[in-house]
Amino acid sequence: MEQAELTVAGIRSPIMRGGEAPSRQAIVFVHGNPGSSKDWISLLREVQTLSRAIAPDMPGFGQADKPGDFDYSVAGYARHLDMLLVAEGIERVHLVLTILVVFGASNGRRNTLEGSPA
Repeated sequence: MEQAELTVAGIRSPIMRGGEAPSRQAIVFVHGNPGSSKDWISLLREVQTLSRAIAPDMPGFGQADKPGDFDYSVAGYARHLDMLLVAEGIERVHLVLTILVVFGASNGRRNTLEGSPA
């Protein structure tokens, strides 16, 4: 397991990485509010033997940048996570979420009911 920093859209985020880096598939751990990538250390150590795994600090949390002009909404975080995954070369994701799942599930259900992609 390694700790590194990644800058996406000008926002610096510490990131913990484990497993096989060349893989385009990963288990992605996203902390809740409040939280940080360190919330996932124990799980990351366990799953890195099975799969590539990452855990970033999301903007405004942990040691990540806290820019005043960041969109601190569910949509803003989703866009940031998408850019982070592209930067890491990850195409297939197995998400492990904490409190953010409540918002994501609600939005996904609404989008599905409205006929748009979740």
